[in-house]
Amino acid sequence: MAAAPGVDEVYSALLSRLQTGLYPTGSRLPSCRQLADTLGSNPSTIDRALHRLADQGLIRTVARQGSFVAATSLIRSASTQELAGEFEDLVRRARRAGISATDIRTMWEEGLHRVTRSPRVALVECNPRDLETLGARLQAISGLEITGVLIDGVSALPCLNSSFDVIITPFFHLNEVTQLVDDPDKLVAVNVTASPKVLRRIAMLDPRHCVAVAAPTERGLQQVGGLVRQIFGGPVLDFFIGRDDPDALSEVGAVVMSNASDALPPLPSDAAVIAVEWVIEDAFGGFLMTQVERLLSSEVDEKPNPADS
Repeated sequence: MAAAPGVDEVYSALLSRLQTGLYPTGSRLPSCRQLADTLGSNPSTIDRALHRLADQGLIRTVARQGSFVAATSLIRSASTQELAGEFEDLVRRARRAGISATDIRTMWEEGLHRVTRSPRVALVECNPRDLETLGARLQAISGLEITGVLIDGVSALPCLNSSFDVIITPFFHLNEVTQLVDDPDKLVAVNVTASPKVLRRIAMLDPRHCVAVAAPTERGLQQVGGLVRQIFGGPVLDFFIGRDDPDALSEVGAVVMSNASDALPPLPSDAAVIAVEWVIEDAFGGFLMTQVERLLSSEVDEKPNPADS
């Protein structure tokens, strides 16, 4: 089994991510545990490497908030001399291999374009409320800038996969979104679950009374209805908001509604109303960063080398 990377290796890996813009200026870095999972190290080693970056002014740490990327000018000044030497060595190797100065310049310009831009990451969801809350959650645990895209708005984009490097969508939308993109390899499915508070409230409902699942879309009914039927042992009624007869809710003991739902029709005075809130586990942040790196690396690897033409 290979040894876990030490402080120097972790420091170099993190510095590389800062230099390439994988962690943009001002963004929050993933937690020590998430970075440890991503880099195959341990939180203690990650913490020591982060302290080294902080001592150099490359990141700043805020109590109870995390570490944030400092100005890019500081990052450049810390590594310019070292990188200049490495670049000269690469140019000499390329010239010895018979690659012309023109091809070297082309390789440099194309590589510079690919690695200096921040990853373009989209979250595709079916309703604006979940899109906003889940997007904010993903941004918080990964440090990446997330662009929200509504499923119904995908057709308005010229090509979803050409607009983004990575496309994230909840598992329950995966089949649908796969049919809307040209490059399924860029898809990353995220497992969203109902918050523990919501799960407890559903589990405590009286199975002697009918529970209604309410949503304004078929997607929402399937999503929330599947959740309720896994936990609740009593009768369940699907109620399509805006289409079904409001009288159908006159005898229910509770209504579990999607986060996209608007006003409900009048309910019995003692009926409970539970709005489902979806959450994403912290560990997904590290997994997402690994996927982003893999996809961007494959993009670079697949780019043709001018010297081979």
